[in-house]
Amino acid sequence: MQKLITLSLLFLSLNLTAQSFKELIRQADEFYQQEDYKASGETFTKAFALEEGNTSQYYNAACSWALAGNSDAAF
Repeated sequence: MQKLITLSLLFLSLNLTAQSFKELIRQADEFYQQEDYKASGETFTKAFALEEGNTSQYYNAACSWALAGNSDAAF
């Protein structure tokens, strides 16, 4: 029983520290507004590794990468 409780607590703590897709998209948008385009592009990329984005999110990511000077990532 104690092993089950320990595993449950471990799982909960991992869940609390992991960022969700929506959180990452929000953070990427914030970086873009701050004109930190590289951080924005990197954060969009992390979000897309978790979940497929919509066309607007992919467009914003491409703009971030282009403004960061990384045309390969923009495509």
